[in-house]
Amino acid sequence: MPASGRLAASGAAPIFMPKLLMPNMILLYDTPASRQKMEPLSWLRPLGHLWWGTRTLQQCWQGISNKPVSCVSAGLLNEAGTGPLADNDTYWCIDACLPPTPLAWQYIAQLVPGQALLQANRVLAVCTRQPIAYGHLPMYDSAVQASADLSVFHHPINLVQQQAQALRQQFDLFYQPQLPPAGWGNTLLGKNVYVGAGADVKACMLNTSEGPIVIEAGALVMEGCLIRGPVYIGANAVVKMGSQLYGGTSVGPRCTVGGEVKNSVLMEGSNKAHHGYLGDSYIGAWCNLGAGTSNSNVKNNAGNVTLWQGGSDEGYAAGIKAGTIMGDHSRTAINTSLNTGTVVGICCSIHQPGLSSKYVPSFSWGPGHTYDAAKAVADAAAWKLLKNQQLSDEEKQLILNAFNHNAA
Repeated sequence: MPASGRLAASGAAPIFMPKLLMPNMILLYDTPASRQKMEPLSWLRPLGHLWWGTRTLQQCWQGISNKPVSCVSAGLLNEAGTGPLADNDTYWCIDACLPPTPLAWQYIAQLVPGQALLQANRVLAVCTRQPIAYGHLPMYDSAVQASADLSVFHHPINLVQQQAQALRQQFDLFYQPQLPPAGWGNTLLGKNVYVGAGADVKACMLNTSEGPIVIEAGALVMEGCLIRGPVYIGANAVVKMGSQLYGGTSVGPRCTVGGEVKNSVLMEGSNKAHHGYLGDSYIGAWCNLGAGTSNSNVKNNAGNVTLWQGGSDEGYAAGIKAGTIMGDHSRTAINTSLNTGTVVGICCSIHQPGLSSKYVPSFSWGPGHTYDAAKAVADAAAWKLLKNQQLSDEEKQLILNAFNHNAA
């Protein structure tokens, strides 16, 4: 991928020319509008920490650019300093909702100081020597228009819809095939399989005819699992016996998964450990889906699914297939039935009969009650301890801040 030069006029391919000053890092910035639209996944993290494919958006940008990346976000979530930059420092400031792809990086890498990359009226990136702070983008002197091939994430469901594509692309960028030993008794269809050090996958069916399979270091994939790529299984995750994982599925680090999962993301530490179906969904970190929990991803009339839009009482059309969007630290009881296009906030406990509500506000307890803030923090800490992880003081404060905001 080219890393120097200047962009041509709007709609034209980049024309590569020497650059006098190479920016030394990337600032991946949130905007208040994008944080609102990406609720509930944005409550406890900068958008750059959202999982997409085989890693977070921030980690993708680091891998593609080979540059350090910091996230500019609200309050405690901000990773980057907001004071004046050092003399001669130049930054690429990139909209966190721009998917990190080689094509996007090819455009951005050619920007010179004072130049922006636009798509219609939206700023996708700016090359600047100016300070950047949350909610205050740097000025720019000139701009080039990106091609229609660049898109942005408008809502959480967009991350789900692009999972399979991201998994295929990132395998080519970041992995080389590394097959399990022949003596492990697996059936392999295709060779685009990566098995990391210390991973255990035996007596399973691994089919890469439609996309690669990545099984990271320390993961345990138990006997009898059927995995049809593109699929990602994170470090120290567990996939239980006889599980069925379909294309577009990303199982994050320390997750436990069982039953049937299709085109879905589970972020770090989340569990769907038993039978039940999860499809076209995005589950935040440290969630637990009780035994028998299943979701619907298609309406009975095969019509467009409407999902709640963060920060408003309105919804948006998400296409024919859309499952569940669930914020961090939320849990369901056994045999919970999640309605088509359900959005669940953070720190919820769902234990109601019949189909769930289409929108479950953050800090909901059962139906009709509010999760006590102190108990929500204590329970989140207890669930992390089950996997030998600690809830940090910063995480506790973020949960309390979110509670106060939702109670206002």
